[in-house]
Amino acid sequence: MNKPLDIQAAIASLRHGEESVRRAVVEELGRSGRPEAVSPLLVAVADDSWPVRQAAVDQLAAFPGGVLLPALDAALRDGENASLRNAAMEIYVRLGAAALTPLLVLLRDEDEEVRQFAAVMLGSLKDAVAVAPLIAALEDPDVNVRHAAATSLGQIGSPEAVPSLIAALRDEPWLQYPSIHALGEIGDPRATPALLDLLDDEFFRGPALEALGRLAGRDALPRLIPHIYDPEPALRNAAIRAVVEIEQRATAGGESLDPEVQAALRRQDLVDHVLTSLSDEEASIRRMAAVTLGWLREPRAERRLIELLGDSQVQEYATHALVSIGFQDREAYASGLAHPADAVRQGVARCLAWIAPGGATDLVAPLIHDPSAEVRAEAAAAIGRLGHEDAAMLLFELLGDESELIQESAMDGLSRLPGERVVPLLLQALAGPDPDARVRAAQTLGLLRDPRTAPALMSAAGDPRETVRAAALSALGELEAPGVLDVLRGALRDPSSLVRQQGVLSLGKLKEPEAAADLLPLLDEPDPRIRFATLRALGQVRNAEAIPRLLPFLAEPRKELRFAAVEALGAMRAGAAVRPLVDVLRDPDRNLRRAAAESLGAIADPQAVPSLLIALEDEHWSVRCAAAAALGRIASAKALPALVLRLQDEDATVCRAALVALGEIGDPRASGRLIQALAEPGLQATAVEALRRLGAPALPEMERAIAGLDPEVRRLLVDLAGRLEDRGALRLLLAALADDAAAVRAEAALALGEGGFRESVRPLMDLKASDPAPDVRQAAARALKKLTPR
Repeated sequence: MNKPLDIQAAIASLRHGEESVRRAVVEELGRSGRPEAVSPLLVAVADDSWPVRQAAVDQLAAFPGGVLLPALDAALRDGENASLRNAAMEIYVRLGAAALTPLLVLLRDEDEEVRQFAAVMLGSLKDAVAVAPLIAALEDPDVNVRHAAATSLGQIGSPEAVPSLIAALRDEPWLQYPSIHALGEIGDPRATPALLDLLDDEFFRGPALEALGRLAGRDALPRLIPHIYDPEPALRNAAIRAVVEIEQRATAGGESLDPEVQAALRRQDLVDHVLTSLSDEEASIRRMAAVTLGWLREPRAERRLIELLGDSQVQEYATHALVSIGFQDREAYASGLAHPADAVRQGVARCLAWIAPGGATDLVAPLIHDPSAEVRAEAAAAIGRLGHEDAAMLLFELLGDESELIQESAMDGLSRLPGERVVPLLLQALAGPDPDARVRAAQTLGLLRDPRTAPALMSAAGDPRETVRAAALSALGELEAPGVLDVLRGALRDPSSLVRQQGVLSLGKLKEPEAAADLLPLLDEPDPRIRFATLRALGQVRNAEAIPRLLPFLAEPRKELRFAAVEALGAMRAGAAVRPLVDVLRDPDRNLRRAAAESLGAIADPQAVPSLLIALEDEHWSVRCAAAAALGRIASAKALPALVLRLQDEDATVCRAALVALGEIGDPRASGRLIQALAEPGLQATAVEALRRLGAPALPEMERAIAGLDPEVRRLLVDLAGRLEDRGALRLLLAALADDAAAVRAEAALALGEGGFRESVRPLMDLKASDPAPDVRQAAARALKKLTPR
């Protein structure tokens, strides 16, 4: 019989014990699985120590719902213990989809506080199933519940809530602020007129400007631009940010910067204000100012923007702004390169590399002696990109840097320069007295891949230092030149195992089938590193005569050699290896099972399908993933049901692999399940690509399913239908012009234009003339330009 839990003692330990004791108590309570353990674990969720809190959350989440949910319900109703209530709310949210039904029940509870908490938690879950109940909660008799419902609808982001939020905005004073914020979070342009009406209200002008920046189109700019001159700095910043965000969306779609916006922003007092905003305490204001000044190409901003290269929250925006402005203030850049902050010196070097003004190399050159390795590396990269005639000498100097990071950066920079500048310096170093310099010269010549350097490298392959010989052989593996193969063959007899190993690897890189005869004897070498490299190289040269020698290695005691043999046989597409590789699918080592599945996929023999279907149930995600990919390559319709089942796998990577495989198999019977996968954000991109591979045969299922999907999924399907470039998509695209969601209508209009569907001219003209959403009207206009060129 299990010993009863001493709840009071557990609570006392959780309140007064050391962290290690509290953690141990949490683990013990969790292992017990008893209902009475839930209450002290909820106490532990409020612990000062993050490890204790996290352990308590993990333990509670593992309890069965029948035990956990009643305790959470009771804690939520404890009006005397706010910590316990907050802990219960955290666990509800941690439960995810399992908490959805209980929370929807609590949303109708008699206690208004419980309804409020339920509304808050449903927002954190962000599940579209909660949208309709939360919309209904906007009519709740308690204002706090209504407030929480509006906020949560914004968190979920469903356009379905927009009409109700607009109504609340207009009719319910206490809901105006959360409704404004929620509409901004959702980003649906249908809210634009209602939000524009609030610009005359001093109390709501700021939040309305913020929301309009997120959702409005260019049609709103005439109402917004006057507010960029607001005497109140905070409102002026909000208006500028809104205008900038609207223009960013428009220019990202290929449109030019609005001349009226540019003229409005150029007013001297406004530019002065934006320059001042670069020093604002709020990072979002500093980012807005950087973007605006970059658009305006304001030279006075350069010095301050250079300072902001050291600001991690604004660095990217400052960089883009400086590149847009160009190189107007040489002194500002010179000062930046001498700045005490490493990040600023790095950032200035990076900007100069992109702007590439005259004299930039001279400015950056002193940084090759900078005390910071990261700055020296950035300087090397910049010098390489700038490509000045002095660049080769500067980078060559950096090959002797003590930091490997700098050496690699210098080698990369040298490899980008014209060979005639670089090769003489490297050949001189390759023949010089310093062995380290000879090694780095050989490595850099390998990056250049210039056949004219082969004679010098072949000579260096006989260097007295083994490290130089190995570096030269590595570089020769990148070249196709007379005599290289013979030098590499000779290296297989070198007294140094390091050199022999590199000779093997380089022969593999050349992928010369006749090299197999030279490599096969090395499978009997006592050094396992040589045997490993030889197996890899034989896989690269792909000479079928080597297969019988490789098969015994599948039973080799050393795991790394079995692994190399599995990979090599797959690379050689060795049909004779199918049955032995199937046996490896049962190996205790998961990496070998994965490699075997990958090799069976490369061979693509249908005989492997039954065993791969079993591997699709493997305990480790990487093996299931490899099995799914292999079944896709084999393209056997027999795998269809099992792959569809894997779309429910607990691991998202496996789900994506199954989607890819279904696309490769190309059976339209999978269309419905692929469409369902579009609703899962982590699978969307993969599901779209899989449907694209299915092509036109997927269109009937797309037409059938589209009406019942969320707006974003409908938009994705419309975009995909347009990209299929099939006349069969016309009916779906025309129907989408009447969709409830503006984003879907806009996507359909663009797709009809791109697809050249002239039958859509009349519906597009109607859309352009009467659609309430400016983005849709713009999309229709762009489509008509393509369909009715002058």
